[in-house]
Amino acid sequence: MKVKPQDIIKILKNDRDLYSDLKEILEFLLKNNYRFYFVGGFVRDAILSISYDTKLKVQDIDIVVETKDYINLVNKLKNLNLKKIKEIKQNSQFLTFSILFSSNIRVDLSLPRKEKYEFSGALPKVELAEDIKEDFFRRDFSINSIALRYCPEDRKYEFFDPYRGIEDLMDRKIRVLHDKSFIDDPTRILRAIRFTGSLNFEIEEHTEKLLKEALEKNVLFNISEYRLNNEFLNIIKKGRNLNIICKYFEKYKILNYYKSIYNLIENFLKFYNKLELKEIYGEEKYYMRLMFLLERTVGEVELFQKDKINKFKEYLIKLNVNKKEREKIYEALNVFLLGKSKNIPMWVKKYSKIFDKKIVKLPITAKKLESLGVPKNYINKVLSYIVNNKIKRVDKVRIKKILDIVKFVG
Repeated sequence: MKVKPQDIIKILKNDRDLYSDLKEILEFLLKNNYRFYFVGGFVRDAILSISYDTKLKVQDIDIVVETKDYINLVNKLKNLNLKKIKEIKQNSQFLTFSILFSSNIRVDLSLPRKEKYEFSGALPKVELAEDIKEDFFRRDFSINSIALRYCPEDRKYEFFDPYRGIEDLMDRKIRVLHDKSFIDDPTRILRAIRFTGSLNFEIEEHTEKLLKEALEKNVLFNISEYRLNNEFLNIIKKGRNLNIICKYFEKYKILNYYKSIYNLIENFLKFYNKLELKEIYGEEKYYMRLMFLLERTVGEVELFQKDKINKFKEYLIKLNVNKKEREKIYEALNVFLLGKSKNIPMWVKKYSKIFDKKIVKLPITAKKLESLGVPKNYINKVLSYIVNNKIKRVDKVRIKKILDIVKFVG
């Protein structure tokens, strides 16, 4: 099926939540006669969605605006009376402006940019590009170098595809744009593996040759542990067809490049079939995958095993899991460690059911025990006694007897 530019605009307009957030930004760009480009994953996934008649859930929109005056563009954007905004981020160093709406839809606007790498694995120096083609040349793969361009002269949208990305989408190929791609940015090796699995594509022959040559030079050792771990976290977040991803991990011996989370990735390679979770979507899948991997690496969480908290935290930080996402995992820990029975998150209930993990509901809370006179250093022992002896109802008299037993046993 041949995809037309207007088909993609139709997708935008048919998604009411998305378009209500995006509408005012588009009207601003159109009114000011900017030449702009929808780029990146949205365009790629929209073409695939239309070609294979599948549903598309859009969370991120990237737009490149063809202007050389970053400050002027940003000031105009700030003056827009945008509704339901959760967060705005401006990064003049990277010539970007990001808007996060309360719907969690993110719109990133940027100027055409070019990148220079001082050495393999270095963070790129970002500069204003001479033209839009230079901006596209810095991207990782041809399938991510397709744009839907608005031309103010003709007042219409058209595809801008300087590196034959649409052709590679139809041929289901992952192809780099130049021979130094993996040398410049070795994280592209891991992204190539993720896209190969998630899109069920193949790595194009010449691209695979370049990938192998880069690995022979151990270029993955050129990037920081932070960036390496972050790419693996993206696999947990976005990866599909994990069997394919694991096949490439083993084929290219990717595990050897990981140190601080070596055991966790070992478990990923071992339990990938359990982590697919085909009937679970979005954030729920991400948190369930993360929780499962942590439990397989640190040990399954049982009641009152508070020593596990710091071990979980250590891995979460190594994985670069942000504070908000860490809190979700701590919510699950409260359920399994402390028998929390109120307001249990839905994903934790699903996790418990899918992985046959019992949620123990305590007949009394630690806070209540403290109010009944149980010293803090005995609360966990008293709770353990109640659980182990399957005591359903407790009162002040019974608590005192249990406390005496626990003190006596030591």
